[in-house]
Amino acid sequence: MDALIQHVEDGQELSSREIDVAAEMLLNEAVSDEKKARFLKGLTTKGETATEVAGFVESFLDRAVDPGVSGMSFDGPTIDVCGTGGDKLNLFNVSTTSMFVIAAGGATVVKHGNRGITSKSGGADVLE
Repeated sequence: MDALIQHVEDGQELSSREIDVAAEMLLNEAVSDEKKARFLKGLTTKGETATEVAGFVESFLDRAVDPGVSGMSFDGPTIDVCGTGGDKLNLFNVSTTSMFVIAAGGATVVKHGNRGITSKSGGADVLE
């Protein structure tokens, strides 16, 4: 992770292999939050290229966990609600709040989310 941190802090674009290693490390609970934050800050400061963003999307999709809802049947309209995070405005969690309004209107809501990092609360924080 240290080499990847130095690489982005030096302003260098990540190769597809480096992106794959970075994604694995970002998901690895044994890697400290401080190192993850330093890597992400370096990447943000450098500026993510379209190739890097696409590479991270592919890498994270390869590691995605199937929620196992493909065989399920829901009554009525169903919607998946997920916030994008990263608004940098420190706002409250709109996507999670909206799921209650949508459900009150009769739809089935499938919600996923995470802890707040760049805002006051992520979906997991609100639901907890």
